[in-house]
Amino acid sequence: MKQTYFRSLCGIIVGVLLVLYREDTLQYILSIAIVLGAIQQFCTLAVANNKDSVGIGYWIVPAILLICGMVAVMKPDIIKDDKWIFIGICWLLYGVAELINSIKVSSCERTFARQQEEQIAASLASQQQQDTPQSAESSSADEPTPETES
Repeated sequence: MKQTYFRSLCGIIVGVLLVLYREDTLQYILSIAIVLGAIQQFCTLAVANNKDSVGIGYWIVPAILLICGMVAVMKPDIIKDDKWIFIGICWLLYGVAELINSIKVSSCERTFARQQEEQIAASLASQQQQDTPQSAESSSADEPTPETES
């Protein structure tokens, strides 16, 4: 959990630095990192979706990031002079989305754990109900009957 918050904070910091810093040598590396980050967010949301439902709104930002990262890698001429601002905004968006997704994932994990505990409690309760009548019958059958002395 702390690692996810750390990644979110790093994404925000990298985004701010890229908006302020303009150098062409890192453009492709950072664009590819945006694409990989979007894929990682899709994977994280898919795992969370297995545990609890994740709304469609959570899937929109990784899709936008994936598209923007692909544009920055394959067609950098489209963004021309504003490419660092574009990549910086993508990183800001990534950091904020990662933070929001981490909160949602932890919520899904808590819900899943609570459901598991309820299922275990219910199965234990039903098992105890099934065991109780049998144990009462077996205990009365095992007791010796008092015999009259002659």
